[in-house]
Amino acid sequence: MKPCDYVRLDVGGQLFHTTHTTLTNIPHTFFSGLGQAEGEVFIDRDPTHFRILLNWLRGSTALPWEHQALQELREEASFFCVSCLLAAIDQRLLSTPRSVAHAVKHGLAQFDHVR
Repeated sequence: MKPCDYVRLDVGGQLFHTTHTTLTNIPHTFFSGLGQAEGEVFIDRDPTHFRILLNWLRGSTALPWEHQALQELREEASFFCVSCLLAAIDQRLLSTPRSVAHAVKHGLAQFDHVR
């Protein structure tokens, strides 16, 4: 790792250490706009679910099962423009019975008509 590849993110007061390579692993996200920012980058967001989002950028596919956590993570994925994470969260939300009504209400679900 080159020294200039290292980046420290302060997300709502919690520090996360990663690389520019990781942050730009998925194109067209919030992080694409950071360029080669050096030093510490402050992001004014709640850090609660940022670890999951950062691990997703690192290649993890693990998602929480709890409905509330998924909803909160979905908001963060939307803010950071990580569309593949959004799609995975929507799929998870649709796979849990409690979430079907919510998905329909918010236009996340598409249903085929059965004849």
